[in-house]
Amino acid sequence: GFKSEGLVELDEFVRDENGQVQIHPGDELLVFIEDLEDDNGYLQLSKEKADRLKIWDEIADVYEKGAVIEVRVMMASSLVVGLYLRAGV
Repeated sequence: GFKSEGLVELDEFVRDENGQVQIHPGDELLVFIEDLEDDNGYLQLSKEKADRLKIWDEIADVYEKGAVIEVRVMMASSLVVGLYLRAGV
């Protein structure tokens, strides 16, 4: 198999009320490969991009099935309504 080390910027992780990153050794997460190798030989990875792509895959799946989803109205004006669609639709 293939083994390599990669980096994800800390600002891509949720922080608790004390400002601490909520990630621990052994945790598994989805990442998107931004670049195969940086100047130090590490994979450049993005958790945020992986999260966005996963949501769009889920939205496309719901659309293809013709399913109904629940959303939350975040703002409204005379021209547009902003909606929030949570992950895991």
